[in-house]
Amino acid sequence: MNKKKYQSIFAILLALVLLMVIWGVVPVFRNLGIIDDVIISSPSQVANAQTRSIVPSSPPIINIVFPQDGQGNAVAVEQSRAVNVSAWYPEAVNCNPPEPALSLYYLGQRMYVAKNNEPLEAVNIKPYLTVKNLTGRSFPAIVFDNIPVNLSEDPSSKYSLVLASRDSVGNGSVWIHGIDSRTISPYPISPLGITKVDPKNGPWDLDSRIQIVFPHDEHGSYTASESATFVNVAVDLFKHGTLESVPLDYPNAALQNYVREPYLLIAEGNQPFSEGENNKRWLPQKTTYTINGKTYPRWVFNDIPVTPGTTYHFMVLVGRGSRPPWVTTFPTVWTHAADTRTIMPEPQVPPACIP
Repeated sequence: MNKKKYQSIFAILLALVLLMVIWGVVPVFRNLGIIDDVIISSPSQVANAQTRSIVPSSPPIINIVFPQDGQGNAVAVEQSRAVNVSAWYPEAVNCNPPEPALSLYYLGQRMYVAKNNEPLEAVNIKPYLTVKNLTGRSFPAIVFDNIPVNLSEDPSSKYSLVLASRDSVGNGSVWIHGIDSRTISPYPISPLGITKVDPKNGPWDLDSRIQIVFPHDEHGSYTASESATFVNVAVDLFKHGTLESVPLDYPNAALQNYVREPYLLIAEGNQPFSEGENNKRWLPQKTTYTINGKTYPRWVFNDIPVTPGTTYHFMVLVGRGSRPPWVTTFPTVWTHAADTRTIMPEPQVPPACIP
C-alpha cells in the first residue's frame, strides 16, 4: 500500500474520531450554555418550527369557492362565469413554507374540473400561495383564480371541482359548484363500440363513467335518496375521449402486469376522497349489459353504506399493475345527496401557522 493510500485512510479515521468526540461533548457544551439546543425531529414532533419543514399529514381541502363574472366581480352562483378557489391544510403548517415543501405540497397541487357527468380534466391554471387571516388565525392558502365554470349560459348544469396532487386525482378534495349538487343522469351513456386493447398499445388512458347509483335499504329494496342507507354504484370503462367500451375480458391475462380492476373512492362533503373506512378497498362485481345486440362489461360496487341526509361523492379509478406503462383514469364524479341546494359551508379554520 503506497503512502497516499495510508494518508487517505488516516484522514478518514481522524475525521471519525473527531466526530465522535464532538458528539460526546455536545451535552456538556449545551449544559454550559456554550451552544443552543440541537433538535432532530420528525414532522409529528413538537419542535421549534424554524429548525424543520412541517410535512402535512393530510391533503389540502377546498374551503372557499368565490363565484365571479369572469372579471373578478362577485355574482350569484347561477350567474357565475368563473370561480376563484381557496384551499388549505386542516393542520398547523409553516407560515412561510420552505422549499421543497412550497413546490411539492402547495404549488404542486392541480385543479380538475368536470361539467355534469363528464370525466374530470386538469385545468391549465397555476396556483399561488397567499396568507389568509380568519377568526384571528393566519395560515397559508393555495389559490386558483379564474377557473372557467360558466353557469350563466346553463344554470341547470353543475361543475365538479377536485383539488389533488399531480400524481393522482384519487386523493383530492371535491366541491360541487351549481344550484343542484346532485348527479341527475336518468339515461346512462351508451357505448358506440368496443376498443381494441393490447399490452403494447393500450389504451392506457381510460374514462371511468359512473352510469347508475341505485339507492336502497338493508333488504336491497329501492328507496329515495334521502332515506337510503346503501347504494350500488355501476361504472363503465371507455377509451379516453371516446365512447368505445373496453372489451368484455378486460383486463385479460395479457394485461395483468399493467392494469387491475376498478376500485371505488368515496368523499363525504368537501373532504378528500378515500377508499373507505380504514382504507378498505371496495371491490366490484363484474357484470354485462346488452345494447343493440352488443354486450359490454360493467363493474358494480354493491351495498356501499351511506347515511341519510349526508352528501357523498363517488368516483372510480382503475388500479395500476406492477410495471409501466401505467394506466391513467379520467373519472366522472357522481354526487349522492338529498338536498338540492349548493350549501356554502363555513370555512374550516385550521390552527394558526407556525413561524
